[in-house]
Amino acid sequence: MNLGIENAGIDAYLNDSGALATATNASVVVIQMTCAHNTSNRFYATHPRRNDRFLKASPSLMSLYPEMDFTDIHFTRHLLGRLHGVCPDRFRMVAQEVQMAWQSRMKSLVSRMHGEVFLLWFAPTSLDDIRADIPMEEPFLDRELLRAVMPHANKLIEVVPSDWRTADEVATVPLLEQHRARHLPGLRAHCEVAEAVARAIVPALQ
Repeated sequence: MNLGIENAGIDAYLNDSGALATATNASVVVIQMTCAHNTSNRFYATHPRRNDRFLKASPSLMSLYPEMDFTDIHFTRHLLGRLHGVCPDRFRMVAQEVQMAWQSRMKSLVSRMHGEVFLLWFAPTSLDDIRADIPMEEPFLDRELLRAVMPHANKLIEVVPSDWRTADEVATVPLLEQHRARHLPGLRAHCEVAEAVARAIVPALQ
């Protein structure tokens, strides 16, 4: 069963009792790791389900960035870009807080599962190439951050497709959606991750 939610972070699942009950009772659970920046923390709050939506800055963030006006910011990625642009040094404090919040929530989510848990990294960039000090496609997640989570899971499945999305795959998408499509995995990438996940979880199902 696919419990994926568009633009969801960990909070969306921890706040969804139905999804949690389904996953908790499964014999095998695959959790794709994305969107650490879409996790509510002591600096900012996100929408409880659409975790990419920025709701409000906390007094701590307003104190850290007194020159910032947050009224025109509606998405977490926009927020991070603005914060980094204003002051990269202070941004490191935000990055560290987001990492701590994500790590704690991920531990909580994994610990609730009764079956075998496989963490999935599916991205155009390797975990070894992630830099936690700048905003990017999947900011803040890196191999070091996972070290505290891995003892609670059975295995990490890493898939960095040879082609994230090829030109011919984008060409088949309607013109108005092509810009977004370039950032999403294509058919070949999905085939690669499906094969990798199958190889990992089939033994656990037998």
